[in-house]
Amino acid sequence: FQAEDGIRDRSPSRGLGDVYKRQGLRELIQRAGSTMDQIELDIERTLVDEFLKEVMKANPKATYGEVMIRSALDQGAVSTLLLSEGLTKSRVSWICKGCKHEWQSTQDKRSSQPNCPECHSGMVREDSERTMELIDEFTILAGHTSAKVRLISLDTQEGATLNSAFGGIAALLRYQIS
Repeated sequence: FQAEDGIRDRSPSRGLGDVYKRQGLRELIQRAGSTMDQIELDIERTLVDEFLKEVMKANPKATYGEVMIRSALDQGAVSTLLLSEGLTKSRVSWICKGCKHEWQSTQDKRSSQPNCPECHSGMVREDSERTMELIDEFTILAGHTSAKVRLISLDTQEGATLNSAFGGIAALLRYQIS
């Protein structure tokens, strides 16, 4: 039945065929999501395996640990930065209220407030405007040299190994560094 202006008065059928199509589409999307998750985990496994093989070589194009990664990023040597989802450290900026000395340190969430390295005073405060998560800081530093950044899940044995054995920070390098 159509009105005089040609507009339908009722909507088209929403019969069982439409219901089955929607259920099938929903199932397809769920399966695709699960498959995509597996593909991402496979990519992570491959990257961590590549890192592990490279770091064992006599002249590796891989490195790990905060100090070595900072150096490699400063040199523009990092091709792919691997950061564990389990990385909970922050780069904290401190200011001494006594001597006004400013410095940064990497702190775990549970770390206590340090004394000033210059005057040894305990009267220090965190400069929260300059403090950031280590993951965020390294991602910014990697961006300066167009290094790729991959966040590695703890859901695989390789991801757990990266976090526990290498401190959750590793890199594949463009070239060997000394």
